[in-house]
Amino acid sequence: MGIMVDGQFKCFGSSQHIKDKYGLGFEIEVKVRPLSDTEIEQLKAKAGVTSEAVSKAGLAALMRKLGYEDMKHEIIEGGLGSDLHRVLTKTGKLYVDELMRWAHIERNGG
Repeated sequence: MGIMVDGQFKCFGSSQHIKDKYGLGFEIEVKVRPLSDTEIEQLKAKAGVTSEAVSKAGLAALMRKLGYEDMKHEIIEGGLGSDLHRVLTKTGKLYVDELMRWAHIERNGG
């Protein structure tokens, strides 16, 4: 972690080091632009994804195809993708567009 002032890094260290040194704590806000419908369609086409939904059995293969295989372990109860896990458990499927929106946000600052 680092602190930048006027385009120059002034301090590097762990969050605990910075908290200990400056003592006031910190707050950060990150805004991530969501994927547009057009971007989702382009990414699906590039990966060769034609289905609108995926079952639990096909989830790992789809995530690998989309480049999100490192995030599959989060789609569990209590994980970052627990909402997706609930939908998958209840309905037996996830909509690909929603999976992609979630993965984009989580990967880029969620």
